Amino acid sequence: SRSAGTRKAAAQKSRKTQHQVLSLQHSLCATMKLLALLLTGAAAFAPAVKPLAARTVSQKMMPEALDVVSQMPSQLLSLEVTEAAFMAVVLGTFVPCVFLITLYIQSEAALLGERVDERV
Repeated sequence: SRSAGTRKAAAQKSRKTQHQVLSLQHSLCATMKLLALLLTGAAAFAPAVKPLAARTVSQKMMPEALDVVSQMPSQLLSLEVTEAAFMAVVLGTFVPCVFLITLYIQSEAALLGERVDERV
């Protein structure tokens, strides 16, 4: 009987340990998903620029007299907006506003309902 109790306690401890491992794996997976989401979201705001090696004019062909300022991206390139960044800004503005307006309307309706109930 003592051996059965020991086995039962060991089985419970094993299940508890397995549960802790699964919980840790789940939190690690969720953390990795969040990190991937943040990294891909940040890419929406980065302009799509060709690498320096892929540009049409090679370094050997450029005269050495050109200064660094002439090699910098133009103002038009810096003003380009990607579709993903535009949608992120639009959704990031309108979704919270709609949520807050809905929350305000619901809370005012609830307060009005409480006031009507108090009068009755």
